[in-house]
Amino acid sequence: MKGNRGRFAAEFVLASALWASIAVGAELLPASGELLFLPFSGDGRQLVVIPLGEAAYLDPDVQQLAVPVETRSNFSVRTSRSAPPAVEGELLLAGGFHLIGPGGERKAESLILRPAGDPSEGGLGAFDLVDAATGEIVFLGEAADAMFQPASLVISSSDVHLSPRWARSLGIADTKRSIGSITVRIRLTTRDGTPITESTPTGSLAGTARNPDVIVAVIHTTANSYGSENGISAFSFGTTSCNIGTDPALWIANTNEHPVIAQNVFRLKNNRFEQIGQAWLKHGFAALSQSQCGDCQNPGTTSLLGVGCSDPYSAQLNGFQSNLGPKWEVNAHTGVFPYPFTNDPPLTGSIIQRRVQIHNEDIDPALNAGAVYFVEAQYVLSDDAQAGNGNNNASYRRINFLPGDATRPFIVQVDASLGQRTRQQKPAVWAWQEMDPDVVITEIQVPGEGLFILGAKAWPLGDGFWAYEYALQNLNSHRSCGSFTVPLRTGDTPRAVGFHDVDYHSGDPVDGVDWTWSLGNQSITWSTVPYAPEVDTSANALRWGTLYNFRFESSSAPDAATVTLGLFRPGFPAEVTARTIGPALDIFDCNGNGIDDVCDINCGALNCTQ
Repeated sequence: MKGNRGRFAAEFVLASALWASIAVGAELLPASGELLFLPFSGDGRQLVVIPLGEAAYLDPDVQQLAVPVETRSNFSVRTSRSAPPAVEGELLLAGGFHLIGPGGERKAESLILRPAGDPSEGGLGAFDLVDAATGEIVFLGEAADAMFQPASLVISSSDVHLSPRWARSLGIADTKRSIGSITVRIRLTTRDGTPITESTPTGSLAGTARNPDVIVAVIHTTANSYGSENGISAFSFGTTSCNIGTDPALWIANTNEHPVIAQNVFRLKNNRFEQIGQAWLKHGFAALSQSQCGDCQNPGTTSLLGVGCSDPYSAQLNGFQSNLGPKWEVNAHTGVFPYPFTNDPPLTGSIIQRRVQIHNEDIDPALNAGAVYFVEAQYVLSDDAQAGNGNNNASYRRINFLPGDATRPFIVQVDASLGQRTRQQKPAVWAWQEMDPDVVITEIQVPGEGLFILGAKAWPLGDGFWAYEYALQNLNSHRSCGSFTVPLRTGDTPRAVGFHDVDYHSGDPVDGVDWTWSLGNQSITWSTVPYAPEVDTSANALRWGTLYNFRFESSSAPDAATVTLGLFRPGFPAEVTARTIGPALDIFDCNGNGIDDVCDINCGALNCTQ
């Protein structure tokens, strides 16, 4: 164990250009954050870690504990031009853990991260993790590194030791050997709410072609269920991203050069794959550049996610309401959005506001026998999109909904079985085909723009009619879809025509008005209102990160078909087409034999008889 606990082993990482918006002596406070504890194993150091508290959880994929930061802490960072920023106060955590060692066990239901160094030396030095109830030190963090940007602070130590008293209780004799690593990631804000701005890292990143490629590697097995208001329940889900590209990805908290994270929920029931919930967008901050992806090339700053590196966000962070911004102002094709994001309407204290919202009737097991559910997470960031890597940023995983209690009528449970791991780099509509091989999937790339994915299925109803079901997902097209057309046989009059969309909420301007349908001479078309500047953000177009359904019944059996997507926002082309399945069209029966034969291909041959 180190004897000098007076300073961090590495100075605060701080570029002078980043101080432009922060006054000398400014006090920065925690807006959100979490502590991550990863226990080491082997050599008698094996610990079983059980999270305590509703918000704390253990990620079974890496056996890492996550405990959220309490924003009511008296913890702060005070700035100075003549010295590194000083950390003051104590950081309260919203939960704790139950530790089981080889010779005993102990619990700490709430925790405090306490500076252990000399604040006059420009930092907290080492740190202690303390049981808030008893005041006993649980862990001592030595040789800690601190990475500070004006909008975030990351404190980490891989030299974490049990205190002698806790080590004896757990039956661990060697307190000099590190028991694990602790990382604390905090998003900072000013006391008066003044926005903190940052600049893009310069040097090797400036003016060069770059190739970051960020994917959703893991959707965590622990999710948050917040409760219900007016028949709607709210949820959030944890994610771990990986940079599989050849360059670091920008991850700057208080500019628009960081990822936004979408969370969506889908239901497969009675051959219909529908989106039933969506959230506002989590804004990323402080990339940790961990090694869950493999060989991580750590860039030494939290403003970049290194090549081969991972970054986890717990369900708690992805559901932290003040850090959730609207979808409508993000261009998912370019990854560009304004910052600060629009905070309108402001938070009201509602537990469901901005989080994933789902109508209770859509997840009540008593009303949804045989239904299967999926969650999808998608990262959108500008340098990834501009490198042409925006089509692999979504992944999905199977989930379940269980009855809860009076406060939380339904609880979400991520399926942790071996066969239900995260389906990486696949948007959720692919889950429909995974569950049903009769589903046809077609990718529709708009030239020079975004990607749609169409799922389709047809099945006989037993009365001479066939059901046709289409699920069209907009992964990242900013132009969006304003109409959907399926060709029909002459005289075919469809029945049971339907449409389904997903609710927008929390003040999002999209009006949610159902698309209308109309019959043409040989087609059926669904459409929203035509584009005009005054309806750019309000019309219920099929916008990025959503999936809409179109359905009908026809007396024509299925065959190959070409459907047409009319694009909502103006540009070239005005529409795109795609091959899928649909009702069989008219037979050109040149010789009148009722058979689709070679004569019908060459109607100009007067002597054609077969």
